[in-house]
Amino acid sequence: MKIGLVTCSDLPALIPGDQLLQKELLARGHNAQAVVWDSEVEWESFDCLIIRNPWDYSWRITEFLRWVTHIERLEILLHNPPAMIRWNSSKGYLRELQTAGIAIPETEWIPSGVVLNLKRILEERKWQESVVKPLISASARDTFRFTINEADELSAEIAKLRKTGVMLAKHSYDLHTAHREARPERDWMVQEFLPEILESGEFSFVFFNGNYSHTINKTPKAGDYRIQQRHGGTYRAAAPDQNLISQARTVLSKIPFDKLPLYARVDGIIRNNQLILTELELLEPDLYFATCPEGVKRFVDIFEEMS
Repeated sequence: MKIGLVTCSDLPALIPGDQLLQKELLARGHNAQAVVWDSEVEWESFDCLIIRNPWDYSWRITEFLRWVTHIERLEILLHNPPAMIRWNSSKGYLRELQTAGIAIPETEWIPSGVVLNLKRILEERKWQESVVKPLISASARDTFRFTINEADELSAEIAKLRKTGVMLAKHSYDLHTAHREARPERDWMVQEFLPEILESGEFSFVFFNGNYSHTINKTPKAGDYRIQQRHGGTYRAAAPDQNLISQARTVLSKIPFDKLPLYARVDGIIRNNQLILTELELLEPDLYFATCPEGVKRFVDIFEEMS
């Protein structure tokens, strides 16, 4: 089978963990190639595409979803499926999952066109600290932790960002400024800051077609709250109890699709042995094969069963 492992121009050879996936697919006789989603490619030549590292999608969302639609019209098998990708591309899905009974951090939803008054939100909600971010974002980009004393200044800066797409330099973080898509008046979300992330970090539960594979614990560096490695975070394998794995599996059972995804990552913070969902990653998650290489064979086994 000719398989395209979809990535972006900044990661043309895939991240190290997904290079292990490519190696395993090749060892099993598949023609597995890394392909950049916005490059000139004869997509019709592929039997299947697996989205892996198109990590520029969140600031090029219009282009990326147009590409997804193009692949759909060509009737090329895409993992995960186009409808699932569209649903998962905005964090608005968290609101749907909350309605379905899944615990998420307390959240205020700010639609485009509505003035963002962070101080008012903290006062009304009685939150000590909060995090604000766009509904379409990744890797803590345009994500800010703040207290009530910082709320007015940050509200003004985000108002500028919503109008121009440009954040003031002291708050900006963008790996690909040259390619950033201007998306003024984006929808935003404000969440209560959960201090557990500073103590025990975030846990990522990885599933393949609903089958549990492995868990990673991600902790921030001292003085930070962001758990991504690019921000100094540390990743290590974890062994959660069956109760937590069951809670993560329940999240998957609530997605509005008849079939389970080939791959899924359920991210959350643990509070009193309850999983508080922070993200359900169905689009392009790091599956942490570099940290848990045994997951590679499980992934390919499931992929071949589904093909």
